[in-house]
Amino acid sequence: MAAGKHVDSIVKLSSTMALKCVCPKNASISQMVWEKEENQTKQLIAAFRLPYDLHIESKYKARVLVTNFTSDNKTLIFSNTTEEDVGFYLCSFHTFPYGILEKTIHVVQSGAFEFSKLSVDHLITKPGENVTFKYRSNSDVAVNRITWERVQPDCVDLIIQCADSEMPVYGSDYQNRVECISESSILLWDVTASDYGMYRFSYDKFSHGSPGSHNNLLNVKKKITNIAYITFYSMNIVLIPLEHIFQNIRQRFFMGVILSNYQQMPKTELNACFASIESEFWLRPKNTSKYQGNISSLLPAYKLKLFSYKISLQE
Repeated sequence: MAAGKHVDSIVKLSSTMALKCVCPKNASISQMVWEKEENQTKQLIAAFRLPYDLHIESKYKARVLVTNFTSDNKTLIFSNTTEEDVGFYLCSFHTFPYGILEKTIHVVQSGAFEFSKLSVDHLITKPGENVTFKYRSNSDVAVNRITWERVQPDCVDLIIQCADSEMPVYGSDYQNRVECISESSILLWDVTASDYGMYRFSYDKFSHGSPGSHNNLLNVKKKITNIAYITFYSMNIVLIPLEHIFQNIRQRFFMGVILSNYQQMPKTELNACFASIESEFWLRPKNTSKYQGNISSLLPAYKLKLFSYKISLQE
């Protein structure tokens, strides 16, 4: 929520940013529209009409791209952003038989995109299964409202918000996929590899005081063959976009791989699970030219958080 306004996703402003919009229901789509709210009015950015008609307003033509993944996935990609791009964005699908389906995205300059230093519960599951997220609540705390979110380095997605006296509020990307099953638990149905990541539980108290929060880490995998706990401190490290390993994950996660181990298992998939943030420093790959033939993209340097990684090796 932003000042009483329902928000499905909060996205951090960056020089190049993607605002994801996927139709939440299986429906016949006739048109899709991207707009920005300006002074309580809606300003058109782009409109797409099936099958191929795309109109982009002249103000945005030089720096906006609308993806054409599928008819129900029309992500808006910005380049050369400025502070003027902060604000509320609305994507809407005109569908049959559900009418207009909308998603609201708030682009901000800063926000709670980092994982808190609280304890993390690790959940491991397989594609197609249902997952229960639980928080071991304090029985002495009277909870007014609970919120579950998925937290990524540059985006926070609302999953569901529940209160005893109100109907649940669903995030656009999780409609028909989630339900509150207790005061501190939710059930997420039919998970896929794209659901991998960190999930945050927070609650508002009836009495005065600071709200509470808790983290759950979901790892979706086909089969576990070996688990190793590795903390990266002073090692030779190469940074690889996670999307190079899992093609159906579009989020820009990055993972570290010890170079010598990568040489030994070129066909092995690696799942990196965020465990805890300890400090901030620079990671820079060493001797990268030696590995250019084996790794499609070596990144020169990224300012990252120092994570304790839980790495699971898969055949």
